[in-house]
Amino acid sequence: MHSREQSQFFSVVCFLIPVAIFVITLTFKIPASFTQVFQVYSVFLFLIIVSFYHLTFRLPGNWGWLAGFSFTMLIFA
Repeated sequence: MHSREQSQFFSVVCFLIPVAIFVITLTFKIPASFTQVFQVYSVFLFLIIVSFYHLTFRLPGNWGWLAGFSFTMLIFA
């Protein structure tokens, strides 16, 4: 596989994996007792999420983008 084909393949995978995570998360029934924890804003929860974003985008190369996009889709689900 040539370099251009590899980059196109990785671009498609970088889009499909987070979308698949989003769809899979929506298909599972998440208990209300678990999601009620995230309904109230807290500084601690905000700092945890920002820390996760910081860690995901520190990954080398395109892996950081893949992890960041996947984490974003998981948060929005």
